[in-house]
Amino acid sequence: MNIRSQAALEFLTTYAWAFLVIIIMVGALAYFGVLNPSKLLPDRCNFGPEIGCNKDLLVVDNVNAGVDPPVAGGDTDNVLTIRLENNAGAPISVTKVSGTTEVTGLGKCYAFLTNAAGSETAPSTATPTPWGNDETRTLVVECVAGSVLTPTEKIKFNIYIEYYPSLATNTFKKTVFGEVFTTIQ
Repeated sequence: MNIRSQAALEFLTTYAWAFLVIIIMVGALAYFGVLNPSKLLPDRCNFGPEIGCNKDLLVVDNVNAGVDPPVAGGDTDNVLTIRLENNAGAPISVTKVSGTTEVTGLGKCYAFLTNAAGSETAPSTATPTPWGNDETRTLVVECVAGSVLTPTEKIKFNIYIEYYPSLATNTFKKTVFGEVFTTIQ
């Protein structure tokens, strides 16, 4: 009886050591970021069918400085730049754009949309930015000074665009929510 219990104890001890080594290896891989699935995900941007985006033209600059609030056309610190296309089927008037991110320590974000002349504006209900059908515009989301963004890491922005058809009034406002997931450069 003593031999069988010794064999069982040796069996359990051998497999316990092997299991402990596996747990340590997985912990080390996770600690050094090898098992970080967000690094494996591709850049993407998702909006409603009204707004199209070009995921090949997503740029996030990682310089850490800024003015609170930033001015349109100002510096390029902690900035997401993306090209969007009006796919609504008619000209629209944009009354609000905003962007947020979940990065802790990064300051408040401000959004600007280029107008027909190519300069950045902050659309509002009082002065909406007209956007023609099938026109491409640049959306800039700038976050004021905060944590330094790490190059090659991934960042997620939530984008909010409020608009109404140009042939209607602002009582027919619609909202498009978008998500941008991209690599910091």
